[in-house]
Amino acid sequence: MHSYLALIYVQMGKHPEAVSQAEQAAHLTNSQLVKGFLGYVQAAVGHTAEARRIADELISLRPQTYSCAFEIGTTELALGRRDEAFRWFEAAYQDRSLCITSMKFDPRLDSVRSDPRYQSLIQRVGFPR
Repeated sequence: MHSYLALIYVQMGKHPEAVSQAEQAAHLTNSQLVKGFLGYVQAAVGHTAEARRIADELISLRPQTYSCAFEIGTTELALGRRDEAFRWFEAAYQDRSLCITSMKFDPRLDSVRSDPRYQSLIQRVGFPR
């Protein structure tokens, strides 16, 4: 629930509330997935150094523990690194990550919906047109 509230707050421009909710979610779950979401929120509200720190931590942990490549991709996208984001979205596809199943409707990807790489990925994942 905290993650959804954080996303809503980001979209509403309520940045302190978004960060607070995302931090609560990460603290309560102690999940790499939710930590990845926190990275996105930090990037989306302009806390680029903290977002980069979280993304780098998740990337470094990937050999030992599962870190959702899709969440790393959304953080990279919010940091303005579109090509890097697509590299992680592709990794999520290759990993057969469950996280990627939200990409058709996830508002964090609104800025790339017209990108041919997004369209290709949507087709390969198997979403209906």
